[in-house]
Amino acid sequence: MRTELHIRGLLTKKGVRIFKDEAKQDLSERGYGTPAGKAIVLGFHEALYLLDKGMLKVESSKHKEISFRDLLKEYEYADENAWAKYLVYRDLRNRGYVVREGFGKGIDFRL
Repeated sequence: MRTELHIRGLLTKKGVRIFKDEAKQDLSERGYGTPAGKAIVLGFHEALYLLDKGMLKVESSKHKEISFRDLLKEYEYADENAWAKYLVYRDLRNRGYVVREGFGKGIDFRL
């Protein structure tokens, strides 16, 4: 496993898709993403965290690089509580927890 990630991903309606095999393995080993066919999908909160840390670059379908602010706007279209969820996710990750999607309505994360 590499110590520092430098990954490129494609923005989708549900998050960010990663296709490169080595990147998928590195992300999975670190507790990021959900397998989806030949790709791994990062939730918006995961992608924002990795983008903020300089480990991820996100591109649109037109190959335009997406900024943190633009990615946050996409997340806010999908979820009005996006900023609060990102802050909780970031805090838990910074404390060393592996954070996963929660089960059911009202349970946003699980550790």
